Amino acid sequence: MRAGWAGLWAAICEEAVPVPVKPDDLASLNVRERLKKLYESLRTRPRPRSSDDALRQIGEALDEVEDRFSGIPRKSPPPPPDMPDGRMYPPLEDNIKRLKSGKIVANTKRHKIVIEPDGGYRITNRRTREVEFERE
Repeated sequence: MRAGWAGLWAAICEEAVPVPVKPDDLASLNVRERLKKLYESLRTRPRPRSSDDALRQIGEALDEVEDRFSGIPRKSPPPPPDMPDGRMYPPLEDNIKRLKSGKIVANTKRHKIVIEPDGGYRITNRRTREVEFERE
């Protein structure tokens, strides 16, 4: 055995058995906390170059956050709006309007996403009308 505290610590670490992390350990965040994670993720991504790029990026980021933090398996297709499973899903195609100008307007259960042709967008809470996230 190695001498001193450093040796003791090294011996403990060598013999330590890793504790497996269960998905439920990470999946304990509520919707508000998961939205915060979504906005953090979107903030770190490269700025989208088009409205389609932005919509794709938002959907991918949301799926990643929900996969990691919701604890609810993704369903394809998502459940109907009147039968929610507790997981947030990207906007469904029938809730996405593509305007002639290149702008996209997408609605989810609680949010409205307005995406400009150049990729800038804002996510607004439909109930409070508060802009929760904006990407210029």
